Amino acid sequence: MGRRKGSVNKVDLEQLPRGVTKYQDGRAKPFLVRHRTMKPETFATAEQAVARKNELIELERTQGTAAIEYSREIHADERIKKE
Repeated sequence: MGRRKGSVNKVDLEQLPRGVTKYQDGRAKPFLVRHRTMKPETFATAEQAVARKNELIELERTQGTAAIEYSREIHADERIKKE
């Protein structure tokens, strides 16, 4: 994965990490990221998908699996109700 003109991170599409797949049917967001029991997420570029996968792996490594299942949207709703 060397640098190319005008970009910082280029991902080899032949060697995507485990949990990152690419649809071949011409979708707007063809890259799918799956991680444990989370809902799958789609991304427009391979760089975004790989970065998200690495972020999830690092979060799980540092905070544990409970951090992955934590929903910020639910927490935000509860804060609004209390105020």
